[in-house]
Amino acid sequence: MRTTAPHEFAEKWRIEAGRLSERAGYQDHWRDLCALLGEPTPTQAGLGDDYAFERHVKKVGTGETGFADVFKRGHFIVEYKAQGKSLGKAWQQALLYASELGNPPLLVVCDLNRIEIHTNFTGSSPRTIALTLDDIERDAPVGGDLTALSALRALFRDPGLLDPRQLRERVTQDATAQVGQVAQALTARGVDQTRAAHFLMREVFAVFAEDVGLLPRGLMTRVLKRAQLPPDRSESNFQELFAAMQGGGDFWGEDVRHFNGGLFDDGAALPITEGDARALLQAVTLDWAQVEPEIFETLFENSLDDVTRSKRGR
Repeated sequence: MRTTAPHEFAEKWRIEAGRLSERAGYQDHWRDLCALLGEPTPTQAGLGDDYAFERHVKKVGTGETGFADVFKRGHFIVEYKAQGKSLGKAWQQALLYASELGNPPLLVVCDLNRIEIHTNFTGSSPRTIALTLDDIERDAPVGGDLTALSALRALFRDPGLLDPRQLRERVTQDATAQVGQVAQALTARGVDQTRAAHFLMREVFAVFAEDVGLLPRGLMTRVLKRAQLPPDRSESNFQELFAAMQGGGDFWGEDVRHFNGGLFDDGAALPITEGDARALLQAVTLDWAQVEPEIFETLFENSLDDVTRSKRGR
């Protein structure tokens, strides 16, 4: 199989997407995508109707027939449109084909420039992962623990990785591990465990608030990068942030809204080390908007040892 580098794929389709029709370009685009990911094309795989271009299918409820642009049983239906055409209509077309093709878990639409992966897992809320050519070229984070290329590889290798339920569980585990590492480091330096847990709850809430649009985008990344060099100023930086969140106001040139509920009833903070900041920066890269609110209790409990939990009656 031939291979294609991400920058080669992106450069080619920035040009081709604008001049080719859906019909003229989609099979070439899919072959290039397969070359990028190290996967066989339908022709190379030799799976017949189980992985094919132009898979003949009935449209549910219409009595009509059509052709799914690309189909792989148990994995996906892919529908293409020309650049500038509605991907919503492509998704609706894929939905019409889905039940006749075994309800694959992923419905993918593409206009030769953008790719949207729509999850279709039974019993799970649908989720959309949108990818641009820039995302593919940079292998950019696209939510949770996924990057552009890992999301595309999951189409072929493990569709379950894109199931919002699995994604939520992985994010929870990763977040707990990163924050737990900092909790252990703080207590090892002699910080009272309850005080450490309260500080980390504030940190975690601030990260979550950023991901859901309640804090300016990138603010926590800036704060934690500043905490790495020099780390001795980290406590005062956190105090400024928490004070702004307590009453609303300016923080590093950004307007911060007031957060009520008692979590930010004062500006108390703790100093962290460069290693702590690095672990928290890894946590920041996760898609906190995808996690369940119960994670906050989980993180709080996991930052306390058994002795402390027993004192609290847990």
